Amino acid sequence: ADFFANPSIDASSHVITDADGNSARCVADHRKAWTCVNFNSASLNIEQCGRAAQASWPQAQIEETARWIAQWSRAFQIPIQRGAVNGSTVTQKGVVTHSQLGAAGGGHSDPGAQFPLDRCLELDRRFR
Repeated sequence: ADFFANPSIDASSHVITDADGNSARCVADHRKAWTCVNFNSASLNIEQCGRAAQASWPQAQIEETARWIAQWSRAFQIPIQRGAVNGSTVTQKGVVTHSQLGAAGGGHSDPGAQFPLDRCLELDRRFR
């Protein structure tokens, strides 16, 4: 949160989750967060404390991430499924990782190949 609070940083996220299952709100849902370039206006974003190269993710962090997705799913009718994009176009509504957005999303590699998105989506469905 301190990183995003720095005025010289041209980035933000709606929410941050950490390994202990805590979260911090950085940008209100109705405001645009500057997270994923061409998708900023069409997305709600969770920044997870961690590294794209890490081999495992703490259960508490996955659960907190899932709670946010479930909340947004209810509020904004976002389907709890894997989303898809093609270039700068959303081709299937749902949940995507930053890395799936490719160059149009800023060319990031997070949350990394080891992030358990399917397990997170299962939790989302239960929390919803």
